[in-house]
This record gives sequence, structure tokens and C-alpha cells, in this order.
Amino acid sequence: MSDLDDPERSYRRGYTHGAWAVIDTMRGKIPAHEQERLERWFNNEVRAWRLKAYTGESKRRSDGKITIDIAPPSRISN
Repeated sequence: MSDLDDPERSYRRGYTHGAWAVIDTMRGKIPAHEQERLERWFNNEVRAWRLKAYTGESKRRSDGKITIDIAPPSRISN
């Protein structure tokens, strides 16, 4: 099943792409240490969260329907 056929994977894919677009837009506009922090968050949290949809660690109910999806577990501000 592709990301486009699965609503949860599609959501996580869109979130991941959007997060990277924001990080990329901020490149050069924020201090280097903050840029590194954003990239670390993206690589460690967001990508892992997206991949959980492929490993069966999702928010699907037994009937296959999706429960409310949530964003990655930690925030940049943590």
C-alpha cells in the first residue's frame, strides 16, 4: 500500500514534508546551533514517528479505521 492510499501514512508524510519545508526556509535566518537543533529534532523524532506507520505502530483500531492522529511525541521546545 502506498502513502497515497493510506490516510494515516499520507498524513504523516505531509507533516514530515511540511516540517522539513519550515526548517529549510529558516536555514540561514537563525543561528547555526538552532538550525542544528531543528535538524536533530527532525531526524530523531519526526522521521521515526513517520516510520511507525509502516511498522504497525499506528493509531488504527481493530476495524481498520483511524483514531485521532497526533504529532510526534516531543516538541522542539522540550
